Amino acid sequence: MASPAMLPSLPDDLISEILSWVPVKSACRFCCVSRGWHALISGPAFVAMHRSRTDPQLLLLAVSYHRKEGGGISGDLQLVDVDGEVMRVNKSVGVFWTICYGRDDAPDCVTFDFREPSDFFVAKVINPVTGSVLMATTELDDGASSEVYIGAFKVGCAAPSGAYKVVRLRGNNPHQPWKVLTLGDGANWRQVGFPAATQSTRYDQGSVVTINGVMHFLYTSVTSCEDYIFRLDLESEKWMAKLKGPTSGELQTDVLIKYLVRFNNDTLCLVQSEEHLNNNVCTNIWLLSDHAKGTWVKAYTVSADSRLLIPLRTMRDSPKMLLYGFSSCKATSALQVYDPLTGTCTDLVKFEHKIYIDVLFCDLECFVSRKSSLVGCRLNPYSFSMSNFLRDLVGMFHIM
Repeated sequence: MASPAMLPSLPDDLISEILSWVPVKSACRFCCVSRGWHALISGPAFVAMHRSRTDPQLLLLAVSYHRKEGGGISGDLQLVDVDGEVMRVNKSVGVFWTICYGRDDAPDCVTFDFREPSDFFVAKVINPVTGSVLMATTELDDGASSEVYIGAFKVGCAAPSGAYKVVRLRGNNPHQPWKVLTLGDGANWRQVGFPAATQSTRYDQGSVVTINGVMHFLYTSVTSCEDYIFRLDLESEKWMAKLKGPTSGELQTDVLIKYLVRFNNDTLCLVQSEEHLNNNVCTNIWLLSDHAKGTWVKAYTVSADSRLLIPLRTMRDSPKMLLYGFSSCKATSALQVYDPLTGTCTDLVKFEHKIYIDVLFCDLECFVSRKSSLVGCRLNPYSFSMSNFLRDLVGMFHIM
C-alpha cells in the first residue's frame, strides 16, 4: 500500500473525473493506491461513469486439459491479455462448457464434471476474472446423463431475475419435448414443449445465443433453405414468435457456414460465409436491428480466406469493426480490425499456433464488484507497483 505522503493531493471529484478515462487495467492498479481510492473506484457511480467512457478490457480465454487422479479429465481456464501475458489461471475447474452472460452482463464460464459411478453432472458457474465459483450444482442428472452429449445442453441467464437456466435440446422430434432447469433451486426438469413448425426445419447444432434473457436458436428450412430464429424467453419459459432470418438476395452463391453470435454485447448477429462462382469467399455480417419487426441490416461484408470470422464489436467512435479470425488447419488466430471504408482487414494481434476458445470483454465492474476480491496489476488482490503507478498516472494526463 502506498504511503499517503506519496499520493497526489487532489479533490475527490477531480480524481474521479480523471480516473474515469483511464483503461480498465490502469483503474485496477489505481484501486491499490489507497483505501480511499479503492472505495472511490469500486463505487457503483464511478463504475457506471467509467463504463460509459472507456472500452472494456479485452481478454482471451484458453483451456488446457489434464488427467485427474482416479480417471476422467479436468481443465484449467487461462485468461490472456492481447500482449500474450497470462493474467489468471483457474485450475481444475472441470470441462469448459460455455460462456454465459450474467445479470450484470459480465461474462461467466460454465464448466461441468461427469461423476461416476453415480452418473451425474456437476455444473459450476465461475467468474473467470476472479476465479470465484458463483454456483455449483448437481441438478443436471435426469436419469440419462451418461447417454447425453453435453452439446445438447445450452445455458443462459434469465432476465430480470438473473437465474441461470439450462435448456436441454431434443432436435426435431416433437415426441421428445425440450426441457428447462434452473441451476441452484433444487427443482426438477420442466417441459417447455416443442418449437412450432420445426418438423420442416433443421437445427444448426451449436448455434445458440442468449441476449437480454432470450435464448435464440438458428433453424433452416429443409425445403426453401430459408433461415429462422426460434426464441425462448428464459424467465417465463415460453416460446416467443419466431423470426425470419435475413435474405441475402445474392445469386449463384454457396453458403459454406452460418452461425449466430453476440455482437456489441447486446445485438443478435447472423454470420454467413459464402463462396461465389468465381471462388471468392466473403463473410456477410447481419445485425438484428428491430426485434419486433424482425428487421435485419447487412452491416459488413468482409472478403476472407478460409478462416472463420467472429465479429465482436464496433470500435468506439469509429465505423471500424473488431473481429476474431482463426484457421483450425493452420492452428493460427488473430484479432483484426476491419475498415468498411477501405474494405481491408488489419491484424491487431496475431497468435501463432494458438486458437483461443473465446474473447471476453470485461468492464471495470467485473473486477471490483460481485463480492469479488480486488484485482490489481496481475489480477491479484492489492498488487501495487510504484513504477506502474507513475506510468499510469502520466498516461491518464495524456488522455485528458
